[in-house]
Amino acid sequence: ERQKSGKAKRVCIIYRRATDSPCEQRYCRDYADNRRWNTVAALGFSTPNGQEKVLNKMIQLARAHAFDILLIANLSRLGTIRDMILIADTCQQAGIKYVDLILRNEYY
Repeated sequence: ERQKSGKAKRVCIIYRRATDSPCEQRYCRDYADNRRWNTVAALGFSTPNGQEKVLNKMIQLARAHAFDILLIANLSRLGTIRDMILIADTCQQAGIKYVDLILRNEYY
C-alpha cells in the first residue's frame, strides 16, 4: 500500500522479545513487507521497564510524524489502559493508523 503521494507507508513495529515467542518481530515484519510498507522503527522489549521505554520512544516518533502506521502483534503490547489511551490520542492527533495482528483489526 502506498500513500497518496506514491511513497510507501512508513511503519513502526512494537513487539515483545521473549524466548517463548521469538517469532513475534518476524511476524510483524513479514506483515509489513507483504504490504510493501517501509519499517522505520522496530521497538522490542522484554521487561515492563523496557516496555515503558519503548512506548515513550514510539510516542516521540509519533509526535515527530516519523511513521504512518503503528503495527503490533497484540494490543497488550501497548501497556496499561492509561498507556493505550495516551497512544490512541497521540496517534489520532498525528494521523497515524494502527494494526493489531492478533485481533486482525486495522484501525483506519
